[in-house]
Amino acid sequence: MKTKENNLSPHDEFFKAVFSRKDIAFDFIREFLPKPLWEQLDLSKLTIANTSYVDIQLREFFSDIVYTCPSIDSEVVITFLWEHKSSPPKYPTLQLNRYM
Repeated sequence: MKTKENNLSPHDEFFKAVFSRKDIAFDFIREFLPKPLWEQLDLSKLTIANTSYVDIQLREFFSDIVYTCPSIDSEVVITFLWEHKSSPPKYPTLQLNRYM
């Protein structure tokens, strides 16, 4: 997670360029999510979402790629968060909590 979006490495830029393409995100979801799950999603409405977040101390943070997608039969909206990491994060759940 970066506090400034212009602080990107070439790997981050490549990751964002690839996963910002809706067709690639669509294929990724269909390939890696179990079929009974992705069949419940309206993947035609897959949408890139805001990637900036403000924490309780009013500091702004940025995630890499976030998509939202509604389910077919209910009002549930699923959020997919993709984060490129050059090394394993020490506390990934704490980082994810900042996004919620």
